[in-house]
Amino acid sequence: MAELGQDIRRLTNLFYLSAPTEARETLAKEQFVDAMANSDIRLKVKHARPLDLNDAVRHEVELEAFYRSEKQYQ
Repeated sequence: MAELGQDIRRLTNLFYLSAPTEARETLAKEQFVDAMANSDIRLKVKHARPLDLNDAVRHEVELEAFYRSEKQYQ
């Protein structure tokens, strides 16, 4: 997911070159969250209200690790 975040940031910066940095960061964060396949994780990341793309990626990675560890014990 970290790679996806990097790709989204790169593409957002390319496509919205003239937009303010804050706007590009918000767009990248929203695009990243919308790209999450797991709806439970997506909802939890949205509820965490990440400040920026890096924060959203961090939340997603932590939650994904938690979900994987929980599946192992079921």
